[in-house]
Amino acid sequence: MAQLQITVVEAKNLTQKDTLSENDAFIQIYLDEKHSKQKTKVKQDSNNPIWNESFVFNHLHGQNTLHLDIYDEDAIKDEKIGSVIIDLHHLYDKGHIDNCENDAFIQIYLDEKHSKQKTKVKQDSNNPIWNESFVFNRLHGQNTLHLDIYDEDAIKDEKIGSVIIDLHHLYDKGHIDNWFDIEEKHGKKSHGQIHLILHYEKLKI
Repeated sequence: MAQLQITVVEAKNLTQKDTLSENDAFIQIYLDEKHSKQKTKVKQDSNNPIWNESFVFNHLHGQNTLHLDIYDEDAIKDEKIGSVIIDLHHLYDKGHIDNCENDAFIQIYLDEKHSKQKTKVKQDSNNPIWNESFVFNRLHGQNTLHLDIYDEDAIKDEKIGSVIIDLHHLYDKGHIDNWFDIEEKHGKKSHGQIHLILHYEKLKI
């Protein structure tokens, strides 16, 4: 028999649903089977509510997903603010999660993906430090450097975002030391930044 304990600490910067006041926020918590729903207290007039409430779920067999639905309480009908869905396999492996930070790694490749290289996984950090170096030879016709950043997961690694760098500038200067934005698909949204040092030199044959 296993037991899952969840402590709902706080939320920040919730989208305001009321026109004249901040949210009256509460959370419904449940596993895959919705019949075992539990609920926090309502925190009146706050878009940054603090609960510090704990909940326990037993009978976890086959329950692999934790759901948290955040609502703004309303006299007529409660309005949903948003949801959090957590894959519990990572928790089952580690036994404890605080803040659910990423287990981040990066896949690095040029235009031709067959030469992919990969960093180590940095556990439980949204500010990972790698300090790893990679070398690519045979650069003829390779004009773009790709970095795909992932959160490692027991079932399927989840992509955080990408950095795409035009190498023509590096070929001209020989050296770049800069922070680059991590972007979602088609540059729609920033997911943080990554610090890269790039060095290029022509080898004598």
